[in-house]
Amino acid sequence: MERKAFLDQQPPPGYVAGIGRGATGFVTGGDSGALETLNQFENSDSENENDVSDVGLLAGKTKDDDEAEKIYEEIEKRLSSRRRDNQVTKVEEEDQLENRFTDLKRALTTVSEDQWKQLPEAIDLTKRNKRMRLLEQSRQRFYATPDNLIAAQSGINTNENKKSLIDDLINNDDIELDNQMADIEHNRSLLRSLRNSKPGSASSWIASARLEVKAKNFVMARKFINEGCKRVPTDESIWLESIKIHQNSTDGNKLAKAIVDTALKHKSTSEKLWIKALEFENPGDVNSKRRILMKGIEQLPTNVKLWQLMIELQDDEEDVKKMLTKVIELCPTEWSFWLSLINLSDYSEAKTIINRARKEMKDNHQIWITALKLEERENNTISEDKLIKMLSKALKQLDANTDESRKVTIRQWLDEAAKAEKEGFLLTCKAIIVNCLTESSDFFVEADYYITKKCFQTANYIYEYALSKKPKDIVSWMKFFNIFKSLENFNVQDIYKFYIQAIEFNPEQEVFHLMMAKDKWKIEGDIPGARKILDTALEKFPGKEDVWHAKIKFEVKNKCFENARNTSDKMMESITTPRAYFKHIHLLRFLKLDAIQFCDKGLSEYPEEEKFYLQKGQILHQQGKLEESREVYSIGTNKLPQSINLWLSLSRIDEELKIIIRARSVLDRALLKNPDNDKLWVEKIELERRNGDIIAARQFCSKALRTLNKSPLIWVEHLTLIPKMSQRKNAFLDALNATDNSPIILMNIGLFFWVDGKISKAKSWFERALTNDNTNGDIWGWLYNFYSQHGTKEELQKFLNEFQQHEDSINRGNTWNKVAKRVENLDKSQHDILVETAAHLKRHSTM
Repeated sequence: MERKAFLDQQPPPGYVAGIGRGATGFVTGGDSGALETLNQFENSDSENENDVSDVGLLAGKTKDDDEAEKIYEEIEKRLSSRRRDNQVTKVEEEDQLENRFTDLKRALTTVSEDQWKQLPEAIDLTKRNKRMRLLEQSRQRFYATPDNLIAAQSGINTNENKKSLIDDLINNDDIELDNQMADIEHNRSLLRSLRNSKPGSASSWIASARLEVKAKNFVMARKFINEGCKRVPTDESIWLESIKIHQNSTDGNKLAKAIVDTALKHKSTSEKLWIKALEFENPGDVNSKRRILMKGIEQLPTNVKLWQLMIELQDDEEDVKKMLTKVIELCPTEWSFWLSLINLSDYSEAKTIINRARKEMKDNHQIWITALKLEERENNTISEDKLIKMLSKALKQLDANTDESRKVTIRQWLDEAAKAEKEGFLLTCKAIIVNCLTESSDFFVEADYYITKKCFQTANYIYEYALSKKPKDIVSWMKFFNIFKSLENFNVQDIYKFYIQAIEFNPEQEVFHLMMAKDKWKIEGDIPGARKILDTALEKFPGKEDVWHAKIKFEVKNKCFENARNTSDKMMESITTPRAYFKHIHLLRFLKLDAIQFCDKGLSEYPEEEKFYLQKGQILHQQGKLEESREVYSIGTNKLPQSINLWLSLSRIDEELKIIIRARSVLDRALLKNPDNDKLWVEKIELERRNGDIIAARQFCSKALRTLNKSPLIWVEHLTLIPKMSQRKNAFLDALNATDNSPIILMNIGLFFWVDGKISKAKSWFERALTNDNTNGDIWGWLYNFYSQHGTKEELQKFLNEFQQHEDSINRGNTWNKVAKRVENLDKSQHDILVETAAHLKRHSTM
C-alpha cells in the first residue's frame, strides 16, 4: 500500500491525535501556556537551576488553584456526609437483623420433635475444595436448641444415629464408608460417646474397630478391639472380631491362635470359637484336631456341628459306629446322625435303629422314607404293594403327630420320590407317588414338571397313577406311553401289559392295537407278533380305515407285497373313501399295475378331489402321454381353480413341452385365481431363472415381496438372487424380522454361510433351524449333508440317532415330501428317505 505523504510531515502546532473523534489527549488548549513554561524550564541554563521554584509547574499558587481547592473541599464534605448516613443505616439494619433472629430463635420453642427430625442437611454440588468444606461444616454443625426441645427429645436422635451406624458396621462387614474426614470424624464422635455411655457393650467396640479398619487406621482398630476384649470377655463376637483383625497383621495366625486360646478360657461354650481353634491347627495334624474337638465336646456335649467334625476325622468304620451310637443319645433329634448309623448297620440293626428314631421323632417323614429304601435295598422279594401299605400307615401316624404348619406338601413328597428315583429306589419312588397324590391333583402339571427335571420314571408313575383313577382318558394314556418309551432302561415287556390294560379299559379304541403292533415290530423286531396283533384288530374293527392302512403299510415295509395287495383289495370291498382310493391307487402304481380305472372310478365318485386328477396325470405322464396328461391337469384347474398343485403340474408339463409362453400364461392365470399364494410366485420366479432371465426373476421377486413380505419362500428367492455375500448380510436380518425367525430362513442362512466357507457358522444356523422345527425333513436333509462332509463319525452317528427318535413326526419340507411321496419309495424306510432327500437338495440347490 502507498504510504501517505502527511505521515512524513511535522504536525501543526497544538495538534492532538484523534481530537476530531472526541479524543482529548494529554494537553488541552487551555494548558498551552503551561506547556510553554515547561519547555522553557527544561531548556533553561544552569544558572537558573537554583531558582526554579518561581516559574513553571513549581511556581506559587494562582487564582485557578484557589478555586480548585474550594471545589475539592466541597466534594469532601459531601462524601463525609454520605459515609455518616451509610453507617447509621448499617447500624439500624444490624439492629433489625439481630431482632429478627431473636424472634426466630424464640420461635424454635414451638418446634415439635418430628419437625426437628425433618430438618434437611445442607447440600453442596460444586465439589470445589470439598475436603476442607466438609471439615468446616463438621465444625459448624451446631444449633441453638431450646431447652424444652432438648428435654422432649431426651437424646433420642443421637442414640438412633449411633444405633444405625453400629448396625451397619456389625451386620455388614463389607459396608462402604465415605472416607472423607468429615464423615469419619463424625462417626468417631458418635462411637466415642457410645463407648463412654455403654462401655460394657461389645457392639460399640466392634463398630469402633471396624470403623478404624475402614479408615486404614489398623493400630487404633487393634487398640479398640483389645480394650473391648478386656471389658466384655464373655462375648464371643468380640473375640471373633479380634481374631479377624489380628489375622491380617504380621504373624497373624500366631496372634490369632493365641487370641483363640484366651477367648476359650473366658467363653468355653462357644461353638464358633472351637471351630476357629480347629482352623488354626495344621491340616495334617489329625490328632491335634481331635484333641481340640474333644475339649469342645466336653464343654458342648450336644453340639451337632462339633460332633459332625469329630466323626469326619475318624478313619475306622467301627469307631464311627460307636461314636454315632453315643451321639444319637446326646442329639436324639438330629436325623443326619441316625441316617449315618443306619447306613453303617446291617439289615436287622438298621431296622432296630429306625424304630428307635421313629419314637424319638414322630413327625419326621425322612424316617419312613429311609425305612422303605432299606426294605427295597435288602429285600429283593418285596412287592411294591407292601411298600405302598407301609407308607400309607406312616402317613396316618405323621398326620396325627405333626402340626399343620409343619406338614409336608405334595410337591415336597414328589421331590422325595424324584430323589429316590435318582438313587435307584424305584419301588420307593412309586410308593411315595401313589400315597401322596390325590384325585384332585393336576397330573399333567406335575408330570411335565418332573420331565423338565429329567426324572422320567417319576413322571411315568404320576401318569400311571392318573390312569388308575381315570382309565378312559385317552390323552393320559398317550402321554404315558410316550414317557414310558423315553425311559433309559424301560422293560419292553412291561409296556405290553399297559397296552392290554388300555385296551381293556377302552375296547372301542383301535389306536392302542396299532401302537402295540408298531412297538412289537419296531422295538422288539417281532414281525409275526405284530402281524397277529394287526389281524386281530382288523377282525375287531373291520370298518376302521386306519387299521387297514396300518396293515398295508406294515406289509409293504416288510417287502410282503402280495399280502399288501390282498389286504388293499379287501379294504376296497368295504371302504371306498377318497383316502382309500388314493392309497389303493398308490399301491397299484408301486406294484406297476394298471390303476387308471381306479382313478376314473374315484373321479366319478369324488369329482372335487384333486388327488385323483394328480394321480391320473402322473400315470399318463409316466406312460409318455404328455398331451393327455396336460388335458387332465387342465380339466382339474377348471374344476378346482383353488388347487395349487394342479396349476403347478400344468405349468411344468408345458415347460417340459418347451412351450414357455404357455407355462407363463398358466401361472399368470393361477395367480389371478390365487394372488396371495407364495408357491405360485416362487414357481413363476423359478421358471424365469431356469430359462435364464434373471432380470425378470428379480422383478417378479420384488413384486412378490411387496405383497407377501412374511413369506419365507419368497425371502429365500430374494436372498438367492443377491449376487454377493456381503450384500446378503443386511438382507438376512430383514428376512428374519419379516418372517419371525422362520426355520426355513435359518436353514438357508446356514446354507449361505456353508457355501461361503464359514463352516462353524453354517453348523450353528442349521442347528438353530432344527431346534425351531424338528418336523421339517429339508432341515434334516441339509444337516445330513453337512455332517457327512464336515462331521466326525461320532457326530454323524449321534445325528442319525436323534433322527431316529423323531422320524415318525417328520412330515414337512417341500423336498422331503416330494421324495417321500414318490411311488417308487413306498417301501423305503425313513432313513432311506433322508438320504435321498439330502442328495436331491444337494443336486438342485440354487446356491
